[in-house]
Amino acid sequence: MPSPSPGGDAASSSTAPPQPQSKPTELSHDVALQIDHILSSESPQNGLYNIADQSSLENQLDQLLSSSTPQNEPLSLASIDRVQAHLRLQIQSCRDQIRTLAAELESEIDANRMTQVQQSIAALLEQLLLIREKARESENVVKEITRDIRSLDIAKRNVVSSMTALKRLQMLVNGVDQMQRLAETKRYREAASALQAVRSLLDFFQSYRGVERIASAWKQVNELQNGLRTSIMKEYENFFLHDPNRAVRSTNLPESALVIDAIGAEANSALIDWYCSLQLREYRRIFRATDEAGQLDNVSRRFAWFRRILKIHEDEHAAAFLEGWKAERWLIRRFSDVTKEDLRSVLIREQSRLNVSTLMEALNATLEFEGVMSRKFGVSFEELIAPPNTQHASQQQQQSGQQGQAQQTSTPSQPSQLQVQTLSAIFDPYLGVFVEAQDRALSEMFIQYRRQGAPVSHDEPSANGNAGFGGDNAFDPSTSADPTNPASSTSGSGTTVLPSSTEFFYFYRQTLEQCARLSNREPLRDLYGVYRKWLRVYAEDVLRSALLRPEPARRSIDVRPNIGEIQKWCFVLNTADYCASTSSQLEDKLREKIHPDFKERISLDEEREIFTTLVSYAVQTLARELELCSEPIWNSMLRPAIPWSQLQPRSGAKLQYVMDMASLLEQIGVVVRQDVENKRYVRSWCDKVVSVLCTRFMQGLVRLRPLTQVMAEQLLLDAGELKKSLIELPRYPVDDLGVGLDGNKDSSLSHWMPTPSAEQTALSNQAASYVRYVQRLTDRIETLLKVVLAPIETDEEGGMDLISSYVKLVGDRSFSNFQKVLDLKGVRKVDQNGLLDRFLQICVAVWT
Repeated sequence: MPSPSPGGDAASSSTAPPQPQSKPTELSHDVALQIDHILSSESPQNGLYNIADQSSLENQLDQLLSSSTPQNEPLSLASIDRVQAHLRLQIQSCRDQIRTLAAELESEIDANRMTQVQQSIAALLEQLLLIREKARESENVVKEITRDIRSLDIAKRNVVSSMTALKRLQMLVNGVDQMQRLAETKRYREAASALQAVRSLLDFFQSYRGVERIASAWKQVNELQNGLRTSIMKEYENFFLHDPNRAVRSTNLPESALVIDAIGAEANSALIDWYCSLQLREYRRIFRATDEAGQLDNVSRRFAWFRRILKIHEDEHAAAFLEGWKAERWLIRRFSDVTKEDLRSVLIREQSRLNVSTLMEALNATLEFEGVMSRKFGVSFEELIAPPNTQHASQQQQQSGQQGQAQQTSTPSQPSQLQVQTLSAIFDPYLGVFVEAQDRALSEMFIQYRRQGAPVSHDEPSANGNAGFGGDNAFDPSTSADPTNPASSTSGSGTTVLPSSTEFFYFYRQTLEQCARLSNREPLRDLYGVYRKWLRVYAEDVLRSALLRPEPARRSIDVRPNIGEIQKWCFVLNTADYCASTSSQLEDKLREKIHPDFKERISLDEEREIFTTLVSYAVQTLARELELCSEPIWNSMLRPAIPWSQLQPRSGAKLQYVMDMASLLEQIGVVVRQDVENKRYVRSWCDKVVSVLCTRFMQGLVRLRPLTQVMAEQLLLDAGELKKSLIELPRYPVDDLGVGLDGNKDSSLSHWMPTPSAEQTALSNQAASYVRYVQRLTDRIETLLKVVLAPIETDEEGGMDLISSYVKLVGDRSFSNFQKVLDLKGVRKVDQNGLLDRFLQICVAVWT
């Protein structure tokens, strides 16, 4: 963009008329803001050349040039004079505009006008000060007017307070005199009312105790109160010590109780404490811890004696006490404290000579007593024997919990507040004797289990893992069948688990329930340790030892399986599975019964893992048994009755070893299918058998090399028969389930099959999965035999059939694998070199 030359500015300055020199005016910040406002309010055409808009100066020049130059005339140096003249006009216009604005501004800031404004402000301030002073004077006047009124109000309140105090003092004096007269005449009911009134008046005069008259009245009331308390205690002593056979209602004891209640909590606590000591005095004498009656075998006599005392109290003595005092609870609490001390002393002294039966009898009697008392009063025994202040706190907590759930959850739970040791809790440190007794009982049981091992007899009563205690509800309280009793077993079902497993789990259940009734803390935790110990022992000494094979080695020509051993291993498998599932139920029951402080420590995961491992070991043992029984069959495959060299081509007849293998699979398979309860493990056994037999068949092919055309054809036929036997091994109804021989669902059967249930769908999926597994393993054998069947000629084109068959069927580029096929086919080393070279050439051509 062309810009004006410096000479242009000089020319404009030389041609412009001289401007008068004026004194520069200093503008304040407010004046500058007003100028900016005036400038911004100018018309748009003036705003185009606003001198304040310096950021757009270049744009203004561009517009100026474009406006001063004709549209079709290009910019050139010849037009610079015209542009400069135009610029000078614009500059002069701006200066005129500035002078006009400055003149307007000077008129706006006239000094006289500013002085007037300041004077107006000063006058306004003076008026404000005058108003404030008048308001202060008015306030003082109002205060003077209301001062007398306030004094009268204060005087009135003082007069009223004095009159009230004097009136109540008169009532106090009259009440004390009345109470003294009633005490002298032993009119206790009226005395109780008078005492309550006097005590309420004394509360009013609590702040006046420094006044002599009030202090005197206070002292007099205390003396009367003490006198009443002493005389009433004598009334109780005379009745309970000298004339206990009289009816309480014929005496003035019920009225005396009202006076004791009016005196206060300390008085009624002392009275009830004296009463409880009196009632239990004979008990402490008879059942001393050092006497015979105080021993553990007489614990039930203690409770019988107290129940008699409690009945006497309820029938004869309860009327002597107010119902709100709950004297019977005081009596139970005091009896519990005394009994706990006696039992603790006896247990400490007899600790080394504790007898389990005596200890259990004493503990059961104690638990029965606690249960009877709890049901009688409708509260837990802990709350029943808790101190009164703790009971009051728990009652307040219960009331607050009823008012709102949120408030209940924000306060501590009731058992955490009571923290009271019950009678039965005294036995907890000594229940190790009970746990040790269960440990010894299990030890004796396992002596017999080890001796018996894993007996198999169909003549014995059945021990079904799904019936009675052996079912999924093994630790259900509603299940009470004894597995050791033949009548409790499910008739008509065969033996599926070892009887020893149901017997010792039944023992676990009984001891768990018994120990949980006795204590749910350390003793139950120790019993859990005993359970873990003997679960491990059972797994190792009974189940694992039963899976060991007999010492005499099997003869190489013996094809017959040991059905008895196979049945035993099936039962061991079922038992291990049963123990694993029942251990989970045992863990849940332990967590349910034990105290929350110990719940997180209860876990039988390691024991379940041991039994799960035993299940796998049992499946492996069954598969190993079939492998050992099949050893003579594989030998007959290598050395058949009719030698392989004499085999007729395309005979199509089954060889003896194939029929023997099918017979062996059926002999062992029928036992496994019938005796293994969980069909999932039947499938596992079938998978292992398929893997073993396919591996052994492949090994037999290697040992039979070189394979001739006739041998390969027969072996391919034998492999098909073996696959058929393996598919039928688990007895899946593949035809009914619509599963084809390739393991896929046969859609052609779906038009006549009914809609399958969930169970049928699951079984169909399992069958299809198994058939695909068998198909995958046997396909390797069949593929190899089909490759071996490919002909080999001596000419150059001869090896192409073998190589193309390998590439098509096997589909890999392994040089070593193709060489193994040549070895299996019996190709000479001299001929192998050419075939291997052609194989490499074809692989390069195919896969590049």
